[in-house]
Amino acid sequence: PEKGRKLVVTNGHHIPTVKSFSNIPDVMTDRAEQLHAYEVLKSSYIILSDDALKKVEEVFSS
Repeated sequence: PEKGRKLVVTNGHHIPTVKSFSNIPDVMTDRAEQLHAYEVLKSSYIILSDDALKKVEEVFSS
């Protein structure tokens, strides 16, 4: 397994995704509209869906 903290970013509150990753060590979940630079910088890997990436672009471009 890869070492380091992983951040899974969802578009909105996607309960099945949050529950799926909740028991995996070093994996955190966050919503695209609540994403903070600190969380991104602490993470070794960032996993986004296409929808979450679009939301991140929308939130941070305004």
